[in-house]
Amino acid sequence: MRNRTAILKGKKIRHPKGISLIELLMGLAVSSIVILAFLSLFVIGQKTFYNQDARSSTVDNSRFPMNWLTKDINLATTVLLGPVSISGTDYTTSGSCLILQVPGIDANGWIIDIDANFDIIVYALDEEHPRWLRRIVDAEDGVSARVDTSRVVSDNVDSLVFGYLDAAESEVGSYDEAEVITVIFNSTRQGLGRTYQHGVNTSIKLRNRPVAGGP
Repeated sequence: MRNRTAILKGKKIRHPKGISLIELLMGLAVSSIVILAFLSLFVIGQKTFYNQDARSSTVDNSRFPMNWLTKDINLATTVLLGPVSISGTDYTTSGSCLILQVPGIDANGWIIDIDANFDIIVYALDEEHPRWLRRIVDAEDGVSARVDTSRVVSDNVDSLVFGYLDAAESEVGSYDEAEVITVIFNSTRQGLGRTYQHGVNTSIKLRNRPVAGGP
């Protein structure tokens, strides 16, 4: 026992060293660089996602209303001059407002009588929100299966111009003589650091318009 105690007393006891201030500062610096790198990647990813969403939304804000316009103009029998009063608001056909007379339909979507039963569909910019394009339906009560509605089909209209042409695509003297409607439609949306724009310029024929000189 005495020998063992003597041996232990003859040895130096080493105490573990702590972290020095320099090592601590270096560790904090490395950690900060790593965190900043991750934050930069996160910000870049968020910016890319936001801009992609803005670009996609801009395209959708053009395509969605154009699908409705194409369908309704193809179905229409004529362009009404107006003024047409719907829910207390008067609409008149112009370069920024289109009033269509379309055949009424039954519950299955079939035309009831192309010569007698009609609904009215209006495309006009909202008075309070000029960048909103509304599609307004005034159905023939008790006859057509359409429902009176007023819905926003685009909320980012940058410009909208309707043109009115005859079959030879020459300008008509009166809007109600139009057989072809031209639509110039542009929508925009602000992204992060840039603005996205999408435009459509097309001609759409009134397929159900009565033939001049026909029965």
